[in-house]
Amino acid sequence: MSTDLRLLCVRGASPSEVATRVEALLAGGRAPTDGLDGPLALAIVVRDGDDLRKTLASALPSVREGRAIHDARRGVFFEPAPKGREGLAFLCPGQGSQSTGMLLSLRGVVPGFGDRLAALDAGDAASGARLACADSLLPLIDRPRTDTTDDELRDTRRAQPAIGLVSLAIARTLLELGARPRFTAGHSYGELTALAIAGAWDDATFMRASRARGAILAEAGGDTPGAMAAVFAPRAVVETLLTEAGGLVIANDNAPEQCVVSGESDAITRLEGLAGARGVRAIRLRTACAFHSPKMAPAVARFRALLEELPVSAPQLAAFANVTAAPHGDDPRVIRELLAAQIVEPVRWVESVEAMYAAGARVFLETGPGRVLTGLVKEILGARPHLALAVDPGSRAPAEHLAHVVAALVA
Repeated sequence: MSTDLRLLCVRGASPSEVATRVEALLAGGRAPTDGLDGPLALAIVVRDGDDLRKTLASALPSVREGRAIHDARRGVFFEPAPKGREGLAFLCPGQGSQSTGMLLSLRGVVPGFGDRLAALDAGDAASGARLACADSLLPLIDRPRTDTTDDELRDTRRAQPAIGLVSLAIARTLLELGARPRFTAGHSYGELTALAIAGAWDDATFMRASRARGAILAEAGGDTPGAMAAVFAPRAVVETLLTEAGGLVIANDNAPEQCVVSGESDAITRLEGLAGARGVRAIRLRTACAFHSPKMAPAVARFRALLEELPVSAPQLAAFANVTAAPHGDDPRVIRELLAAQIVEPVRWVESVEAMYAAGARVFLETGPGRVLTGLVKEILGARPHLALAVDPGSRAPAEHLAHVVAALVA
């Protein structure tokens, strides 16, 4: 597929002004040049003149009527009422989103992304903070995807720093390109990435914390690491199943009809049977440990002690904590306590997204591998006005996908 793409932005102070400029372009003339820095923008991605004319013509009726356009498939976006930069949230995925080759298709598309990956990986080595298991991550990620390579990357000691390496590299690059989030939030391990984006620690410190967390959690799992399962039902139904199964807790409150439960493997087996009998879908997850459950308790003190060795600064953005579903404050001691407690406490993702929305977040960009968080945001917010995007192109052509993401942010 050709990557000869162009991003066109038609600006104006009102929908009618944008429409007037679109009409002028369709008529073959030049759009009026006064006020081209207006707050509204029709942003489109096109390949050639014919594509330009067809796209402008199809968008014109909505622009005239002041109706929003969110066409991520074709790359056409228009906001009749500007959301403003204060409405942008960066979302950082946690363990489970990793895979070999994750986001590496963007290296030839995003300026500076490959250099940022290499610098983060090498910088961690240069810091002298490498752990015994802390081999270079890029060679592990940069291989053809197979079940075997994915299994290697599923190891918690590698999975967490690998996700962090890729997520922070793309986030830093987007910031350099002009993205200005007001909010950051990470799911489980992703909270560390969110704090790095918010300026709570430098890149080398972030990588050290990521490697240490992965190693500490892997050891805490021991020979009986437990298991996790996703249950697709309202929370009240899930809580009833937990009571009957025994030995389990809610680890992630992910969406109105999705919770992840965690605990002993035999209890997960009981829950699967109980759920099946009620017609409730429950899927055992391929996780290394029973994260966010009492089984991880031995890791809390060890991770807290490690965090005491690391410099932590007050976040410069609203970085949401999983434990409280509220932004971290300025006190480094409290930040450390919340990060340590998070290991056994549930991820309050529904509440976090709702809190960001109430504070003005309207555009949610998943800055990391996968599209899990993008889907959860859509489930949580439903028909309310918002835009949820993933930077991961998945099976799409990376240049085209990234152009569409940029167009959405421009609009």
